[in-house]
Amino acid sequence: MAKVPDFSNEPIEAEDIDLEETEVIVGGERLTDERAEQLAEETLAEVRARREARTKHLVPGGKSLTGGSTHSPVLNVRVPAELKSALDEQARAQSMGTSKLVRSILEDWAQAQQRAEADR
Repeated sequence: MAKVPDFSNEPIEAEDIDLEETEVIVGGERLTDERAEQLAEETLAEVRARREARTKHLVPGGKSLTGGSTHSPVLNVRVPAELKSALDEQARAQSMGTSKLVRSILEDWAQAQQRAEADR
């Protein structure tokens, strides 16, 4: 697989070249209009595949908690069945997902810890 440079943060400028008049060598062969089109399609396919791989676990329309297209870290925690049921029930009562509820509880705890540290 060819390595494709990441131009996502750089502006790209290109000018038309008449490949009938200008000789351009790519991979040891003269570049033709047909081969240029093929290379362009392959490059776009690679860029799309990389973007899809990078964002495939993000919820469509949802934002990364970390920011940008970076995946948010995952924290797996084992809890007793009763606690899981209580969290699920509370989340439903607040019209939110269990993950969002647990995240809110953890954020409140972290802020309380920071306040306690500041008071020492």
